Amino acid sequence: YQRRVHGGPGLVKMMKAVFVYVKKGGKSKTWTIDLKNGSGAIYEGKPKTGKANVTFTLKDEHFMGLVTQKMKPQQLFMQGKLKLKGDMGKAMKFEKVLKKLGPAKL
Repeated sequence: YQRRVHGGPGLVKMMKAVFVYVKKGGKSKTWTIDLKNGSGAIYEGKPKTGKANVTFTLKDEHFMGLVTQKMKPQQLFMQGKLKLKGDMGKAMKFEKVLKKLGPAKL
């Protein structure tokens, strides 16, 4: 599964980063949001080129809350429910990306 990013070229120009979500619990999965290459892409698995600028690790229920936009990344981070590895500055900007992508339809 791979999805193009709505508004991709603009987001790629703004972010210039690769984000990885590691979802723990139930079936652990890794998702990549590539906002560094081409016009951007979202796909399951590790980055296809290079490595992540930011890696977020969180439990399944918090991941679902983020992608449906019922929870905010900063709130989860402050509560210790979201772990962050990498560029804190890019991670802080990522909430804007989630808003532009819109809530996931699950």
